[in-house]
Amino acid sequence: MFSKIEWAIFFILLSCKSILDFEYLQSLIFMLKSIQNLLYCPICHDSLAWDIQKETDHRIIDAEVSCIACHKSYFVKNGIAIFLLDASNDEDFWKVVQSNLSKALRSNPEYERKLMQTDLDNLNPADKLLHSMILDERGDYDTAREIRAEAVRDLYTSSYTQAYQEKKTQLQKLLSDKTGVIIDIASGMGGFAELFSELENPVILSDISPSILQRNKDRLEHFGIYEKVSLIAFDARKMPFKEKSVEVITTNMGLTNITSSEEFLNELVRCLGGVAYFLTFFFPDNGDANADVLIEHNMEFGFKNRLLSMSSPLLETQILFEDVSSVEPTVSSEIFDIGIDGLPVISTDITWAIVQFSPLEDDS
Repeated sequence: MFSKIEWAIFFILLSCKSILDFEYLQSLIFMLKSIQNLLYCPICHDSLAWDIQKETDHRIIDAEVSCIACHKSYFVKNGIAIFLLDASNDEDFWKVVQSNLSKALRSNPEYERKLMQTDLDNLNPADKLLHSMILDERGDYDTAREIRAEAVRDLYTSSYTQAYQEKKTQLQKLLSDKTGVIIDIASGMGGFAELFSELENPVILSDISPSILQRNKDRLEHFGIYEKVSLIAFDARKMPFKEKSVEVITTNMGLTNITSSEEFLNELVRCLGGVAYFLTFFFPDNGDANADVLIEHNMEFGFKNRLLSMSSPLLETQILFEDVSSVEPTVSSEIFDIGIDGLPVISTDITWAIVQFSPLEDDS
């Protein structure tokens, strides 16, 4: 049932919109207020008891959450829901941890000078990217975004960046007629956040790291796109959502990095009630050095044929908007002598696509 405040919002919106999708409005209201209508225990799949300690008209800020069956504890802190199996609400767990890069700069002033005080024109693209990451971590989001865009332009081939942008545009069109909540898996630095901001849907951004979500919250607030976003920390292999409750799932180039493929697919089958759109690219399954790395790390979804063979018995699977682009190994940092990307290790052609998953027709 809606609260008095929620009913008031309902009638205000009703007076402003001649044709109203009730399911969409319902999802918008509960997402603005909280995410609890979708959630249950990721361990035993039972209901949750909520002890809300701080809230606004639109959002739960702090809460203690426990499973009524197995008594596992979860929590919401500073507007971020933590549904990790090893979650803790103590300060050591919650504090925003410095990145290893930031720790290196703090412990070695010479690194700080070389990376952050050198003229940008004298940094190679990899070090420009690292420079932007530190600025972002320090809260200088505008400058970080500008420098990151310049670094990415020099790090990757033009066909790579063009194909990626085209896939994002195609994804936005696919999402434009979808109603209900969008759940973005492994959101990282929120690469889809601006894309989502142009849609009407409420959005859940997720990651396995609470620190990353806290930084995302600060960044989204800075750019004015936090209002309709909820943030949840969870493991994609143990999602805290009810059966068939999720209408739309996305991920931004996350498929290639999945290692527990079968476990993830089974969890996707359990949660997905609508459609999933995963922007990704595939490497040739031809036994070259790139294929060797993917196989060594059990990243089956880096190959189209392996993804199809694993997913098709479980989900309706379509490969949309295939587009080939060339890709080169990215340069390494000259300051730290570290690589930016593990793949590719040799020049190759990759196939960009949007993978569409939906429940099988006879899946009840």
